[in-house]
Amino acid sequence: MFDTSLFGTELPGALRVIIVFLLVLGLIGATTWAVRRFGGHRLGVATNRGRLPRLAVLVAASVVTRRRLILIWVEIVVVIVFL
Repeated sequence: MFDTSLFGTELPGALRVIIVFLLVLGLIGATTWAVRRFGGHRLGVATNRGRLPRLAVLVAASVVTRRRLILIWVEIVVVIVFL
């Protein structure tokens, strides 16, 4: 049904496996390169380098017994929480 010859000659099974293996590795490498080159920023690859964290506890202090004052930084807003 299918012609298994390459360039008109029959290849041994081991050589055919090696050629297909190298072809698959090349396709994987090309896909990886294309994703990093053209679409990496959309997939979250190395986008947080140099950025400040989005959520951080600035200060947590005990005010009175069993009460705490906590300053939380969210993006550009400071939230005061009294627990």
